[in-house]
Amino acid sequence: MKRYDVAVIGGGIAGTSAANFLAADASVIVLEREPTLGVHSTGRSAAVFTECYGEPVVRRLAIASRDFLTDPPDGFADSPILSPRGIVFPATADQLGGVPESLARQQALVPSVRGLDASEVIELCPVLDPDAVVAGVYEPEAMDLDVAVLHAGYRRSIRRNGGEIRTGAELESAERTGESWLITIGAERVEAGVVVNAAGAWCDVVA
Repeated sequence: MKRYDVAVIGGGIAGTSAANFLAADASVIVLEREPTLGVHSTGRSAAVFTECYGEPVVRRLAIASRDFLTDPPDGFADSPILSPRGIVFPATADQLGGVPESLARQQALVPSVRGLDASEVIELCPVLDPDAVVAGVYEPEAMDLDVAVLHAGYRRSIRRNGGEIRTGAELESAERTGESWLITIGAERVEAGVVVNAAGAWCDVVA
């Protein structure tokens, strides 16, 4: 039975991201139940890098990630991960009252965010209904994110650092014994000091 420092359950963007950075200093195995990686949320995401989405802790993580995504290590990606885009958050009349609070909250961490009047929103996004839009918020430094390039970079980096990736490896059980976890995947068992649950929508099932 082979032993690893860390077993990561789930081979999507979260699992491969965690495994990528862990593999630099630990022995890591990624276990993905599907025959290929990234077939669920990773392959269906909006593919946008924004520092204005979610709770403050999520936004700070995004902000901290920008340098890596803009200038990844040599050999990590064969094309740019980020490309300029900008995001408009339009507001209708019944949403107008919440715009000042939203703008202040976003500017607290991302000062480049600014408010827009209706004409500016339509100029940036002409497909919107000019009769419905009354204002908006603009995040000029948001980016398109090439998920496929990022995910492929994580996979290459994991393997380059000696990590393993298994597909078609559905977790059947994980039993804590002493200082380790005994993990059953089909007819095979592996041992890991730490288990990272990165199973996405199935994380509660795994837990």
